[in-house]
Amino acid sequence: MSTLRKLVILYAAALSLLVVWAWTVDIVLADSQAEHLLPGIMLALASLPTSLLLAICRESNSDCGGSWGQLALLTLCGIAQAAVLVLATHWVERRKFRRCGRAG
Repeated sequence: MSTLRKLVILYAAALSLLVVWAWTVDIVLADSQAEHLLPGIMLALASLPTSLLLAICRESNSDCGGSWGQLALLTLCGIAQAAVLVLATHWVERRKFRRCGRAG
């Protein structure tokens, strides 16, 4: 297993944990008066640069689906980004294998 694939798997695992943490905190503390911004902020940082769509969503619609809508958008952005990284890693490794096979 290549180093790139290990990094992509580590990123996907960290993103999965952040998604579970953010949704759990948002659901459990939905009726609480306490602020619980840290999980959402961490999820937004983990899914950069696709999470910048949140700013565009806020400009076009001030509510943007509330906190659950924003969390759903961040989750979809993170999943899409992880999927693209997995597919790109698979494509790069397959291409490298073909190139090495032709040279040898």
